[in-house]
Amino acid sequence: MTVSEQSLRNAISTIASIKEISMNPQHLLLDIFALSKVPAFAEDEKFNSVLHTITKALLEIVQNPTIGESLKNDFAGFKSLHKKSDYPTDPPHDDLRIVYHPETGQVWLVAFGHRYLPDDFYTRIRASKRV
Repeated sequence: MTVSEQSLRNAISTIASIKEISMNPQHLLLDIFALSKVPAFAEDEKFNSVLHTITKALLEIVQNPTIGESLKNDFAGFKSLHKKSDYPTDPPHDDLRIVYHPETGQVWLVAFGHRYLPDDFYTRIRASKRV
């Protein structure tokens, strides 16, 4: 199964419409695409459910930018919020990650996605020089 183009377009539009969130448009596309390639999410209903979880978490971050865990080393100064999808691949653990930097009046969204699929989330961020 694959995620439809319409679901991908809706995902981009949904996240881009959150006014208090800023994100590099290319990174938004890459994160949506990577999320659609997670085998557990690779059909419209599941993908849309995961997108809903991420969108809800982004709105939580907008309301309280300090809720995430402070990151260290290469990611010092950034925060990470962990959430569990409705289709966890490692059930006792949260499988979704959102990395962001709280700024005055705005939240800079660095990346979001599955922790390990399609590849290691933090390695992917580092390799794309997002931080």
